[in-house]
Amino acid sequence: MSRLTPGASIQNPADAAEAVVLISPGGAPLGSPTSPLPVAAVGSPAAKTDRSGAIAAGGTAQTLMAANAGRRGFWVQNLSGDALYINGLGDAAAGQPSLRIPAGAIYEEPASGVSTTAISIFGAAAGQAFSAREW
Repeated sequence: MSRLTPGASIQNPADAAEAVVLISPGGAPLGSPTSPLPVAAVGSPAAKTDRSGAIAAGGTAQTLMAANAGRRGFWVQNLSGDALYINGLGDAAAGQPSLRIPAGAIYEEPASGVSTTAISIFGAAAGQAFSAREW
């Protein structure tokens, strides 16, 4: 049985498979081995599809990910020395409403609002590399 104090969290979803008893600030259990509080694991394993590549033509938006109604998440890491931009509302460009990903940075779409539309990417120079996964 796991014991969690206020503010603690389960780091490994497999740990949630056992009974969990929350401890109140005063030290009293909020559940018991025979009457544990319900626990739901958030998220589930998903196969990731590699969407990595490089900018084919500098100054021109290109498709990073096609529209996907089943998309549950994605991330993009900028492996180049200059900024990249992504956009799920239309063609990416070096400005609004595109999202800027600085050199070396990673962007992960929040699980609470994953875009299922096509995602485009823009870089100023051909050859700017990026790593990306979609699930």
